[in-house]
Amino acid sequence: MGNKASRSTSASQTALESLLTRPSALQLGMFALHATAHHGVPSNTKTLAFCGLQGILAVGTASGAVKLYGDDGLEVLLEGPESASHLAIGVTHLQFTARQRLVVGYTDSSLRVFDLASGAVLCCVSDAWTTSVLTSVETLHYTNFPFFFVATDDGDVHVVHEETGRVSTYAIRPQDLSAPNAEGVTAMAAHPRDGNLLLVAYDTCPAVLLWDFAKRKVVREFTLSGKAHKLASPQSSLPPAESSGDGEFIYNSPQSLSWHSSGKRFVAGYKHGGFAVFRVDKSHGMYRYVAETAPSEKATPVRQIKWICAPPTSKSAALPGAIVFAGGRSEPGESKVLTLVHPSSEGRSSEDTLTDLVKAEKLTWFVTTIESANHAEIVAFEAAQDQVDYSEKIAPLSLIILSGNPLDGCLPTVSVQSLPCFVKLCDGDKEEWEWRMERLPEPAVIAPLLQLSPLKTFTLVNLSHSDSTLQDDLYSTWNQAKYNPLFRLAESGDFDWPINGGSVLEPMLKGFLATSGALDNGTDIAPNGMMLLTGHTNGGVMFWEAQTAGDHFSKGAIRLLHVVDTPLQMSPAPVNPEITCLSFCADSRTLVVGFASGEVAILEFDQLNSRPSTNERERNVNREVGQKPAAEQQSSSIDPTVQEEEEEEEEEKEEEAGFRTLFSIHVHTEPISKLVMSSLYGYVAIADAAAMVSLVEIKTQNFQLLVCDISPLGDESMLVDSLLMSELVQATEIPGSGSSSSEPHGSTRSGKESSGIARSHGGDTNQSVIQHREVIPVLFVGRGSGKLEMFHMQSATKMGETLVDPDKSTSLSSIIMVDGDGKRIEIPGRKWVKQVKARLDHDAAASSDMVEPQLVGTAPQVDVSDTATDQSTQQVPNADLELTQQLVTEAKKGRLMTATTEAPVQESPSWEQRNLVQVRAPPGSLGLHLFMEIEQHAVVKGFAEDSNTAALFTAKGVGAGHTLTAINGVDVTPLNRDSVCRVLEELREREKALVFAEGFTESGAVDVLAGTSRSLAEMEQPRFLVCVCGRLIHVVLATVPRAAEMALGPKDIPAQPLASIDLPGSVLVASVVRVPVGESVENCLAVVDQSKCVYILSLLSLKMVWKAESGFGSGLGRSGLVDGILSDISYGGELVVANTLGEVERFSLFAEATTMENAMLERKSIKTRLHLVERAALFNQTASALTTDSGKKRGIAADAGKMFKKLVLSVTQEATDLNKVFQFSTEEDERKRLMGDRPSHTKDTESATAKTETGLNATKDTLMQAHQVEAEVPSVCN
Repeated sequence: MGNKASRSTSASQTALESLLTRPSALQLGMFALHATAHHGVPSNTKTLAFCGLQGILAVGTASGAVKLYGDDGLEVLLEGPESASHLAIGVTHLQFTARQRLVVGYTDSSLRVFDLASGAVLCCVSDAWTTSVLTSVETLHYTNFPFFFVATDDGDVHVVHEETGRVSTYAIRPQDLSAPNAEGVTAMAAHPRDGNLLLVAYDTCPAVLLWDFAKRKVVREFTLSGKAHKLASPQSSLPPAESSGDGEFIYNSPQSLSWHSSGKRFVAGYKHGGFAVFRVDKSHGMYRYVAETAPSEKATPVRQIKWICAPPTSKSAALPGAIVFAGGRSEPGESKVLTLVHPSSEGRSSEDTLTDLVKAEKLTWFVTTIESANHAEIVAFEAAQDQVDYSEKIAPLSLIILSGNPLDGCLPTVSVQSLPCFVKLCDGDKEEWEWRMERLPEPAVIAPLLQLSPLKTFTLVNLSHSDSTLQDDLYSTWNQAKYNPLFRLAESGDFDWPINGGSVLEPMLKGFLATSGALDNGTDIAPNGMMLLTGHTNGGVMFWEAQTAGDHFSKGAIRLLHVVDTPLQMSPAPVNPEITCLSFCADSRTLVVGFASGEVAILEFDQLNSRPSTNERERNVNREVGQKPAAEQQSSSIDPTVQEEEEEEEEEKEEEAGFRTLFSIHVHTEPISKLVMSSLYGYVAIADAAAMVSLVEIKTQNFQLLVCDISPLGDESMLVDSLLMSELVQATEIPGSGSSSSEPHGSTRSGKESSGIARSHGGDTNQSVIQHREVIPVLFVGRGSGKLEMFHMQSATKMGETLVDPDKSTSLSSIIMVDGDGKRIEIPGRKWVKQVKARLDHDAAASSDMVEPQLVGTAPQVDVSDTATDQSTQQVPNADLELTQQLVTEAKKGRLMTATTEAPVQESPSWEQRNLVQVRAPPGSLGLHLFMEIEQHAVVKGFAEDSNTAALFTAKGVGAGHTLTAINGVDVTPLNRDSVCRVLEELREREKALVFAEGFTESGAVDVLAGTSRSLAEMEQPRFLVCVCGRLIHVVLATVPRAAEMALGPKDIPAQPLASIDLPGSVLVASVVRVPVGESVENCLAVVDQSKCVYILSLLSLKMVWKAESGFGSGLGRSGLVDGILSDISYGGELVVANTLGEVERFSLFAEATTMENAMLERKSIKTRLHLVERAALFNQTASALTTDSGKKRGIAADAGKMFKKLVLSVTQEATDLNKVFQFSTEEDERKRLMGDRPSHTKDTESATAKTETGLNATKDTLMQAHQVEAEVPSVCN
């Protein structure tokens, strides 16, 4: 939207038409919607699996998606299959193979195998392969065979090839078993050293069966023994006549199985809550139960059990390890704990410890419980044990636990519970494991910590800074030990973190360009970054750094930078700590938080807490006036040790860093719905759910309610749906007398004054009309009735209103101000100044006898400019010097006295003074205008017209941005702007020697100056408002009433859209997006509507460039983008979607080529990998070769191995090559199986085809010979 300017209507109209008809360089091929990142644990997570070698965790969801987690925030979401009926297909089973592939089983009995190296589907088994339901999936974890086993509810066990997805003709069927009536496979466990052996358990069979694939039979049955078994499960031995009332047999059947890595023993968990450990060479095992459960009580089934031990390839594979299981408790409420059974640390040998576990009548191992992190039901768990040999920690074992059921009102949480099993080196380079449960650490929730509290709101902060100073300061100042359990775990230094796989790297060239500043090449194309702020139910605010994906094969990540516990810093705390909206200014580092109970808190970042205690301020003031504090006068009665402790506590308090609350205000009683802030002007606009809007001035904490029509006509909605703060130029015609008086120094205005003043002279030469152009801050309020209201920010006066929707039926949900190029216009923020300690020691305190006359000519380390040639040690009269010293001293004392009741004194940081200019100013007004935005020093902003002194300053070289550093040889840099003005006022009638210097940049003087001049130049160009009303998007010209018109009251401004577009559905989110085009960028409007379509519209014409229909995959975008889910679009072209459960998903709007170009414009882009070749399993190729020639004799070593297998495993043959055991049918076999005994017509068809081809060839030959004969006849005649 432009501003009213003194130019012809035709010229203005021509310029507008030129902007609206400007051709766009955007093309259809630049855009493609695809998911780039998913953050958080899916709310419908059901199962998990862990790959120890790669350090990758996988979780499966009820919607069919699989989420993978790695190190450094690596998160990858694999989409689930789509059914023809469009019903959700959930994940039921997850297993990693020995080749680090992921096998996924679904509710429709289909199977998929994912390759971690590419993240793609390696093979797929459709749901048509069986009519039964999957009950169990088992993979070979340590043997190099590409097969996995699938059990169905009809009792069959099938073999599937993991690379091709073909189902073998080999199957284990119930009729092939020695146990009768075996139905329903409950568990399977493949032998860790011999893939030929498989443990199988059935729901209707009390025994565990060991199946030999080569022999095609059960080689051993394992049953229970012992008194405990008879007491704990009396129903298992009942004869058929004493079965349960419904006629079904009740068996204490095995429900879960797990091998010890040695392959000599395994453990089974049972339906009645007990467990048993078996030797593979013995048919019976002792039934155990936990000590807290009486044998006669009915306990919950042991639904999952795991023997935690070193992997088979480890040198510690023979150690006992420990057993952990879920279930087996007498109380249903105990489902939130795991039971850990571990050996004692008495120093007994591993073999004796294991023997006691198997043979002893009573359980000799210790039993303890581990509670879940969120105190909820444990759904599944995995053991991290494969990293034992290469871990650098002395406690490498841990459990990964999935707990929480959404149906019970508890979100799923994935946590890591490190186990206090410490590796101890013994004689002979042997290792022993020592269990010390008193050192059990707290569980650590996996990153990101989005779901520690329900997410209620978020906001995107687009960063255009040239470095990462803000991110570094935030990360280095938050208390990680308080909010991040992973940090506390790592701080101990003893426990290993298992989820450490994959890689998240920034390209080397990109990282060099970002850190060296090469990206800041002085052009208008500035590097862009994105920060995500999330507000939660508990009142916490989390700052996240969003890292974009460098290409389509990588995924984005987020890094937690800072956590602010807002209610903890408020006094009083909010009635309801739930956060409803956030606003953050990255320039000034100011945070505004709105709560559900109507409170608003304003916080500011302090790298060092510069607010000293009251006692300390009193000491500083007393030192200034030469008095002792009352505390020091009574020091004889105080213990010096206590006094030192108090001083240490005060020093620690001072060193606290982070956000501190400036103030909180409770004006509204309804939940805060909208917030917008301008740190440059120092105002916050607040809107609540009751349509009330207020303006709060940050400096004074004063507030004003904006007047609105509280009783609208008809059904007109007055709810506030959008807020916007911006700047416009207001023109004022001031009649003058031909001469203007100079303004006093330090004068201020309500806005920014234009650098030029236009004069229009009338007929009288003594009279003139001054057209004053002033930049004023404007607050735009979008109502639910489609009405746009404009308020003057500083006076809270309503200037006018525009009815964007004439029907008053749709809300004005979004307001964006752009310039003629479509770039978003925002008020620049006040530059943040690094705070320093405010402790004023006695040596640093200012006193009257310490103010030495510091002449400019003798100042050390000063680079004097050529413009200061007349400053050759000019003598200042003693009277003026003494008076100036006295005034400066009194000003310093006044600041210290003020600091006792108001804000503390801030010592200005030292800065290098450059280009010094010395001017001897005559008595009277100086004719200077100072920057009101800069309080630390007196910084020149401009000069008064028709002022001789101002002309003198200009002639000497003083310009905007110069700082007044000395008066009459006395340094005034310790004084702030107001104190300097008071000193100058006292010296108004005296001649003064003033020194100005450049170089003060900490307060942002140069940035403010550049921003002011740039804003004024931009104000000469038209400005536009992009307004969203329901399905309609309009572009209208921004205008502001003249000052004379404002005096008459609010004005109705007619809405005349320059461009409009009508979309199929109501707009959910709209934002300006930057698109790289060649060596420049073009701004466009990205829109998402309720029809789940994404649009790219050119600016300002609103012509549709690209459209994507329902391209959100299976993530949040598809499942609930319309269902009250939060969403926003970043300037870098990412659509961010979040729900209250803490899931955040990001989608890129760019195609591959555009993504690569856009990555170079991002401050930080990353490339990710899931599978690392250096961490892949190394199989023994010699052993594999030997398995292919099992018939040859290999000497004494082979006989010894055979004897070992005979004694331990009761297997007389050597390792079998499963590739020869499992046969897979070809397509011809499948066709024959489908055709049955019906005759095949293939051969007849082939013979008929052959005869036809023979006849055609013969005909072709005959015609060719006839053609040749015809060609030869004319030649013979000639």
